[in-house]
Amino acid sequence: MSQPLFPRLLIICSILLASPFTTSDLGAQPAPSQNATQSNLQSPPWLGVLLEKNTLHAENGVKIERVMRKSPAEKAGILPGDYVLKINDQPVQSTGKLQMLMRGQAVGETVTISILRNGKRLELQALLTPTPDETQMIENQVLHEFAPALTLEILSPETRSLQLAQLKGRPTIITFWATWCVPCKTVASELAQLQTQYPQQIHILSISSESRETISGFLKKNGAPAYFIARDIGEAGHGAFAVRSYPVIFLLNAEHRIEGVYVGRNQQQQLKTHLKKLLASTDSTSDSHESKKQKADP
Repeated sequence: MSQPLFPRLLIICSILLASPFTTSDLGAQPAPSQNATQSNLQSPPWLGVLLEKNTLHAENGVKIERVMRKSPAEKAGILPGDYVLKINDQPVQSTGKLQMLMRGQAVGETVTISILRNGKRLELQALLTPTPDETQMIENQVLHEFAPALTLEILSPETRSLQLAQLKGRPTIITFWATWCVPCKTVASELAQLQTQYPQQIHILSISSESRETISGFLKKNGAPAYFIARDIGEAGHGAFAVRSYPVIFLLNAEHRIEGVYVGRNQQQQLKTHLKKLLASTDSTSDSHESKKQKADP
């Protein structure tokens, strides 16, 4: 079991409502489409909100910090900054009480959520849907969106500050990892091979939320790969990319639109296939621009 990535926050993603931040050990691929219906029936429901974890008792309910995209909460019209007052007329005065009330719900049920927004009380209806799997959860939040603006502390190959946007111009692979994550070591080895294979065509950026001392000590003991190793300042990157487990990889195009999400250790072949297509598309676009430039030159 991993250590929590967001000590202040709690994702309400299922009736289990345990801390969802775990080391991913996913070796199997997603279930075939013909099994999707059966899988959904077995999945617990989720609401899809991010709350302040340490809310113990509040007369005005519990505050919502973030609403997950494509979640029942978003479809119900719940917004960040709203306060949940009641679930089906049952008062909510702590995160624990909200968890308890949600445990009693089922997929397909509609719950009435009383909220406080800018001093006004509203009644919203949320149709509870099955909890998405790890990959679906992240894809719903970030796939086909542009990567967020991030400031990172690069620890290898040199120590400096880096704006993620500075890597635009080449497809970029971003991996989130931790020194205690065993599957991350396999992923790191395979990413190092990709960097060697495409030294001038791609960037690889490996991000950890651990301390500078922990990361540097790990690199000193195990060796540093031939790509960027960065520290996630304030865990901003984990939050922006909706990272809940390790390892997870994101493939960005040259403009930094997120083209692929790969959760677990056994999706390297899918990443390589997608990267080759992306590089072919990038080369084709570059050749087209160069041809137009030559025609324009006198």
